[in-house]
Amino acid sequence: MTRTLFAFLLCLCCAAFAQTHSDDEYETCYAFMKRINLKTTFENAKKKAIEAQLSRNPMMANFKPEIVAFANKYFKYESLKKEIADLFLEHFTAPELKKAASVEKDNAKVAEFYQSDLGKKFKEKQPLITQQAIKLASQRLAAHQPELQAAIQKKIQQVQGK
Repeated sequence: MTRTLFAFLLCLCCAAFAQTHSDDEYETCYAFMKRINLKTTFENAKKKAIEAQLSRNPMMANFKPEIVAFANKYFKYESLKKEIADLFLEHFTAPELKKAASVEKDNAKVAEFYQSDLGKKFKEKQPLITQQAIKLASQRLAAHQPELQAAIQKKIQQVQGK
């Protein structure tokens, strides 16, 4: 009985501290992410990460198709979009994101934005959000690492069988 009560209270506490966001907050955040071209940035970062991995270990170049297929399967912007939005919403309110998204892509307007309190907050928080997003993606990839290892092993066996 005591164990059950403790488990129930623990669940209540976790639920109370769990960050949840409304559909409107997510939509605002998604509009912000689109405005800053986060999907393109994400895809470019993925390509650079693959190339960096291959340059550090040239023998892995033989497995580039398997690595790219794996990354495309588990390191997709769309599959991480909500978690990335959660990262932004952890640090910024929806009105702040909306205001940031409204900044014109004009050098003077951008410079003016970064002089504002909100712009300074973005400069401060952006490295942390980037670090958290990298950790999130790394965890996603690590969870499926055996699948990549199996694909590489299969290719080795195919090459050895020839």
